[in-house]
Amino acid sequence: MKLKLFYVTIILFTLSVVGCKKSSNDSGPSTAAGTISAKISGTAWTAPATTTNASYDGTDLTIDAIGTSGNSINISAKITGIGTYIIDGFSGNNATYSTVTPSKTYDSNFSATAGVLTITEFDVTNKLMSGSFHFNAGNFSGSTIDSVLVTDGSFNKLAFLYNVSGGNTMSVTVNGTPVVANNVTATENVTAVGIQIYGSVANGPVYPKVSVVIPSGAPAGTTYQLLSTACDGYYIPSNGVSYTEKSGSLTVTAHNLSTQHIEGTFSFTAQNINGTGPIYTMTNGMFSVDY
Repeated sequence: MKLKLFYVTIILFTLSVVGCKKSSNDSGPSTAAGTISAKISGTAWTAPATTTNASYDGTDLTIDAIGTSGNSINISAKITGIGTYIIDGFSGNNATYSTVTPSKTYDSNFSATAGVLTITEFDVTNKLMSGSFHFNAGNFSGSTIDSVLVTDGSFNKLAFLYNVSGGNTMSVTVNGTPVVANNVTATENVTAVGIQIYGSVANGPVYPKVSVVIPSGAPAGTTYQLLSTACDGYYIPSNGVSYTEKSGSLTVTAHNLSTQHIEGTFSFTAQNINGTGPIYTMTNGMFSVDY
């Protein structure tokens, strides 16, 4: 009897040790494929795949994600693939956290503490990547310095637009079908419409097209509501036929006025200007162009 009791005691002790060990190493639920999650000063934040965009041109990686709250994270970094990359004001790598209410942008360049971006998977064939990140970011408002701490950042099987040549790119989901545009062109008319971008979104060389118009000199970090005089979106199925935005928004994520390079994201619905006919829905839109 004493021998049986001894064995039972040993087994219970072993199970309790294994259970404690598993609990101490538990990293929590994994991020769903295509999404990004993080904690913003301790509060959970998640961006679904439908509002998450990423691109890589062979040198520069850009990730733009709008959370379910409307607040967003942007990460820009020079990478070569799997590895760990410092985010600070000296490396050229940068991260921001932007809020809708109040309208604020917190920048990692305003923090004395460096952040880290770690790429654990980088599949250029299937255009998928996974990794983690954390960073501190600050916001200057007059003489006041406000800050946020972004921790536990994670992205899993995140799709990215890959254009190693560094040419103009546009991708968008049209009525639920993701497409990568070809023949992407961008021109600027400072005295008229501003910067106009066209991308063919089918196998044909010309039509159908998606077009967005952005004000000249639009600063990075600015979000425009479409239907305004400053910014527009169009779906052009054939020559002479144009559907104008009914609602939507466009965010400029990067803009270098010296090199005339602009990047951004957009989504909108479009219909005939008289309000009749089919409605086309553009989601998950993304562009990176020289004009």
